[in-house]
Amino acid sequence: MENRKFEDLPFELHFQIFEALDVKDILNLGSSSKTFHKECTDRRVWNNLLKRDFGIGPVEHPRKRYKTYFTYSDVYCKHDLTALNKGGKLYVRGQGNSINYQQWRHVDFGIGRIEQVMCSSQFLGVTKGSSLYITLNKEGFALKCDLEGWKMVPQCIFHVSMSEPITKISCGTSYASFISGKNVYIIHQRILLSPSSDGHIPEKSLEVLKFASTPIDISCGEKHISIITAEGRLYVWNSHGRPSSRSLKSKPLQVSCGNDSTVIVTGDGLYVSGQVLEIEALRSKPLFMTTPRKIYTLQQRPFQVSLGGCHIAVIAEDGLYVWGFNFCNQLGYPGPNGTPYPTRLEISGRPLKVSCGSVHNAVITEEGLYMWGDPFGVTPQLQKLYPFFGHKNG
Repeated sequence: MENRKFEDLPFELHFQIFEALDVKDILNLGSSSKTFHKECTDRRVWNNLLKRDFGIGPVEHPRKRYKTYFTYSDVYCKHDLTALNKGGKLYVRGQGNSINYQQWRHVDFGIGRIEQVMCSSQFLGVTKGSSLYITLNKEGFALKCDLEGWKMVPQCIFHVSMSEPITKISCGTSYASFISGKNVYIIHQRILLSPSSDGHIPEKSLEVLKFASTPIDISCGEKHISIITAEGRLYVWNSHGRPSSRSLKSKPLQVSCGNDSTVIVTGDGLYVSGQVLEIEALRSKPLFMTTPRKIYTLQQRPFQVSLGGCHIAVIAEDGLYVWGFNFCNQLGYPGPNGTPYPTRLEISGRPLKVSCGSVHNAVITEEGLYMWGDPFGVTPQLQKLYPFFGHKNG
C-alpha cells in the first residue's frame, strides 16, 4: 500500500481538517510549506472561519474581515460610556457613576476571553458562553497590575448561568436583559443590591418573558425593552405589565432603543415606534406612535441601526449615515445645526458595527475603531483609535 503524505491529500480533506483547527494552528500550518500556504489563504477557508467563529459571511475579503473581528469584535455605547471587546478583553471609556475614564481602561472580570459587552451609567457586563457577568458601576473598581499590565477589577461581580447560550444582551438605567433560548430574562437593579454571598444570581429571581417564536434581538431604552422575534413581531415591555405586541410588515433583522423610542431594521427599510423626538423634522415636540412607521428619508438598504439621545446612525449598503441633532458634534461635523436627512459620513474601511451613546458614537470598520462627539473632548472629525491601549491613546 502506497504511503501518502498529509500534504498530498486533496484540498477537500484538508478543508474538513481546517474546520476543526483554531486560527493560530491554521496560520502556523500555512507557514510550513508552499502548498499549505496556498490552501490556508484560500477565501473558502476564511469564509468558513468567519461563519464558524462569528456567524457572518461569505464576504469578499474574508481574511481581512476576520482580522478586524478578531481585534474589535463588539462595541456598545450607552449614555456617556463605551465598552469595547478588543481581542477578547473588555475596555471601557467615558463617564458613568464611579467610572470616569478619559482614556481606555482594561476592565477584567477574571473569566478569560469574553464575547459580548454592554454598558450604561449603572451597569457593566460581559458574556461568555451561557453565562452573564455583570457589575454595578457604583460599587467601584480596584486597580491591579499583573504580567499583562494595569487593569481595573470590579469590586462586586454578579453572574447568572443558563442552560442555553446567551445570544444577545442589553442594558438601560435600572435593568439589564438578555436572550437565552426562546426566553428573554430581565435583571432588575434591586436584585443586584442583595445577591448571594458568592455573587450568583438565581434564575428564579429573574423576570422571564416567554415567546412562542425565538427572539432574535433585544434592546433596552430608559423605561422599556424592545424585542423582535423570528415570526416577525415587535414586543415592547415596560414595568407596568405584559409586553405589548405589534406585527411588522417585513421580516425584522435588528432593533435599537433610544430613551423612549424604538427603531427596527427590516427587509424593506427602517421603522420607528414609541414616544420619539421627530428626528426627521428636528422638532422637540414628542410624538407617540404605537404602530411602527416607516422612515422614508433613507433610500439605501439598511443593515444595522443605533439610536442615540437625539440622533441616529445607520450602516447601509453603501456606507454609514447619520442624522438628527448636532449640539455636541455627534453627527461628525462642527456646529449646532443638525439635519433631518440621512448624511453619509466618509470613513476609511467598510463599517461593520455602529453604536450610539447620548451624544457620541463608535463604529468598527475594516480599518479599526472610530469615535466622535462628546463627552470625550473629541474634535468634530472622525478620529481613529489605534489598537494600543497603554499610556498613549490614539
